[in-house]
Amino acid sequence: MDFMIKNFRLVFLLFLLLNYAITPIVLATTQLRYPPAQDKNNITHDYIVGLLALILDKTSKEYGGMEVIDSTFMTQGRAEIELQRGTNVDVVSFGSSIERENKFLAIKIPILRGILGFRMSIIRKDFESEFSQIKTIDDLKKYSACQGMHWPDSDILEAAELKVIRNASHESLFRQVVAKRCDYFPRSVQEGPLEIALKTKKYPELMFYRHLIIHYPYPAYFFVSKNNNALHQRLFKGFNLAIEDGSFQRYLHSHIGTKDVFPASKWLNNTIVEITNPLLSEGTDIDNSLYWIRSKD
Repeated sequence: MDFMIKNFRLVFLLFLLLNYAITPIVLATTQLRYPPAQDKNNITHDYIVGLLALILDKTSKEYGGMEVIDSTFMTQGRAEIELQRGTNVDVVSFGSSIERENKFLAIKIPILRGILGFRMSIIRKDFESEFSQIKTIDDLKKYSACQGMHWPDSDILEAAELKVIRNASHESLFRQVVAKRCDYFPRSVQEGPLEIALKTKKYPELMFYRHLIIHYPYPAYFFVSKNNNALHQRLFKGFNLAIEDGSFQRYLHSHIGTKDVFPASKWLNNTIVEITNPLLSEGTDIDNSLYWIRSKD
């Protein structure tokens, strides 16, 4: 009898081990915490949350369902701290830098196909005539830009010897342009028009200037904690599946926050001031047309 019991236990243990070996890693939680929007009308935030939901859906049969929920409110700087600690937030999207890629696990697929690095500017309407004379980087050096306190963009512009006024509050950046504390507020080609449309009543003095583009290769990635390999694996796999079946491209071209960017040819022929991105990590594949925007898109 003891012999039979021991054999049964051994067989049962082998069954559990084999079942574990062939079963994909299933995340313990069914909820994924992502920081809420700093502004209730932030359409870019809606795009990112929708993209996360799409990516998770691609792997739901393998890993199980997962819902994207708001974490507690936090600034970008606080989000970095919480993500590094593994508390209050599970995934964050950042403009990438070498420091961030060393600190966290990056899902190295640009969530906007590099659109984030094409910057037009929010300016005062009474400054348009003067701003329209800018054609080169040297022309641009005469003026000061408003940018976020913790944005890698700020470091990139400063590395190009451009003057930058930083502020931790997104809303304060608009006020600073109005108050002439800075001259222009570079925003990506998909963010700027939406922000001006939403804030035109509050800041009637402002406009979005489309005829000058400041460009640097600049991917925004999803980042997770160094200790969360399972989530990194799931997001990377789901994102690639969305690219392979075309659903990512359809989402990018149809979402209210990005659809007006296309076709890209309508703005890629504007005056472009090229800037080097010293924060771009070695090996970033900016020539991969699956990940990065092209004029034919």
